[in-house]
Amino acid sequence: MKNKLLSLLLGAAALVGAISSCKEPAQPKTPSASVTAVSQDVSSAVFEVSTENIYDFAYLVTEAATDAPTEALFVYRDGVTGQLDESGHASVTISGLNPVSEYNVTFAFKIDEQTYFSAMLKENFTTKDVSEDITLL
Repeated sequence: MKNKLLSLLLGAAALVGAISSCKEPAQPKTPSASVTAVSQDVSSAVFEVSTENIYDFAYLVTEAATDAPTEALFVYRDGVTGQLDESGHASVTISGLNPVSEYNVTFAFKIDEQTYFSAMLKENFTTKDVSEDITLL
């Protein structure tokens, strides 16, 4: 009788332990990304990249008259790979641009080492004229 009672108590304790250790499955973290134009001058432009649950990013600059890439693979292959800080942010300075010229910059993202994020972001910008950058004293 004692053995049956002991077995019953141990079984109940094991069942309670198993039930309490069951947790809700972790919800997948949704990746997100945004790009903000900070400034443009005669030969450069600065952008801020903000992400959540993104592994890394790449960007490709093209003249506005040129078709922007439509697939992340091409941005990573032909562009520049950027590094995010621990909070998922990065500052991108694009230099060597021509004055008074229109450009597109296309950003692509990866959610891990091999998987591209489905969204790509494109920003259009125009560099300034040389005369706009001169300050008379």
